[in-house]
Amino acid sequence: MDIQPTRLLCAAALLLFPVAAQAADGPEFSAEAAIVSDYRFRGVSLSDLDPAPQIGLTATAGSGFYAGAWASTITESVGGTNVEIDLYAGYARELGGGFSLDSLATWYLYPGDGSLDYAELSATLRYASGPATLSAAIAYAPKQGALRDGLGAKTDNVYFSTGLDWAVGETPVTLSATLGRERGAFDFNPAGGKWDWSTGASWKLGDHATLGLSYVDSSVNVRSKNNRHNVAGAGVVASATLAF
Repeated sequence: MDIQPTRLLCAAALLLFPVAAQAADGPEFSAEAAIVSDYRFRGVSLSDLDPAPQIGLTATAGSGFYAGAWASTITESVGGTNVEIDLYAGYARELGGGFSLDSLATWYLYPGDGSLDYAELSATLRYASGPATLSAAIAYAPKQGALRDGLGAKTDNVYFSTGLDWAVGETPVTLSATLGRERGAFDFNPAGGKWDWSTGASWKLGDHATLGLSYVDSSVNVRSKNNRHNVAGAGVVASATLAF
């Protein structure tokens, strides 16, 4: 079934009405600004292994609904854009017993190259126990104009991932590891299917700053724009984030 991004946006817009209904109490706003040494998305560098500044803003209602926007620089596309903007709306709730569920609708926008725009739905289940938080997630992008197979036909994309975060005692350090499996328009594999994985650590500095360092790799070879290197190969990514 071919679902257009606008239809998914209408569904996402429905999530915003409960947020608006909370306006009397006023939503809570949070913002973050970051610099990463390499913008990796599901194992693949979208910045051609170069540093990327990133910024985001989220409004959250007490009911668990939230909406926001996030942006990053990327490698210049064939159409000439070098910016990605993500608009999103979601709902997060505690399920009890350490479990929580987060459902999300995201529209990925590429100003100046609208042929790349696409929408995606995702859900993440988390379980927290002591210093550990386990997660399992699925993201699905239905058939739409920006998603094409090797023959140029519209296709879809599905991504599964699992993760583990471990807070190290009373220290400000958190260790993390992720494993993902992707199949569809973005797996970069003619035979179908891509694995990606990462492991790393983050250091929280005070109430607002966080430093991160991670090792990232994938099972595919994706050539850079100038064909000089594999932008989905093993690499170390450093990050510095300010959150307010």
